[in-house]
Amino acid sequence: MFFNAPYFKREVMRAIDQSDPDLRHVVIDLLPASAIDATGIMTILDLVTALNARGISLSAAGRATEWRLWADKRGMVGGHIRFFPTLRQAVRELAKGELQ
Repeated sequence: MFFNAPYFKREVMRAIDQSDPDLRHVVIDLLPASAIDATGIMTILDLVTALNARGISLSAAGRATEWRLWADKRGMVGGHIRFFPTLRQAVRELAKGELQ
């Protein structure tokens, strides 16, 4: 939501700055999100751009259908976010890709 967006982005970036310099993937668990407004969507898309500049991909777990509906409703497209049905599957698939 619009009032949480700056805090969310700041905390994600802080966590990344404090993590391993070899970090290549960030996964956002969308299951707790009951709704995302336009500011929330734009914030996540801004994160995609900021993370891509660092060589880090942004993925999401859960709510793929809802995300598309929320984004389409607000006329937003793109973002290059990979969706996984669950957080567990995201971690498994992304880790497998790192091992190959």
